[in-house]
Amino acid sequence: MTDQQLFDLFKAFNDGNLQAVLPHIHPEAEWQIFGDNALPILEYNKGIDNILAFFQKLAVNMDMTVNEPGIIYRSEAFPNKVLISGKCAAKVYKTNKTYNVPFVDTMTLAPNGQILKYERLMDTLQTYFAFQE
Repeated sequence: MTDQQLFDLFKAFNDGNLQAVLPHIHPEAEWQIFGDNALPILEYNKGIDNILAFFQKLAVNMDMTVNEPGIIYRSEAFPNKVLISGKCAAKVYKTNKTYNVPFVDTMTLAPNGQILKYERLMDTLQTYFAFQE
């Protein structure tokens, strides 16, 4: 997957175009946002059906107003790994509160270029407060 394809993938996700996103995710992919389990968006998912359900859970709980990759890092030593730094912001429907935080994503790509493993690290404290009534 090229850098431009990654930027396009983020754009498709932000636009809610899951039909453009799903073909880039391996059927047995692992998807995780790390943090406190008290937040409905921080969980581990495996398999395309669970990942799709997770995406739908995101859409029900919040309006993702920003989810922008900034810099994409690659290493010749690990050609199937991609590190992405960026920022995300959302409005939580239940509380009407927002969060705006930096993130670091790591992706492991399968030989065919599909995402085999996705992990996001972000400021979970600010996100936690946005979910609190």
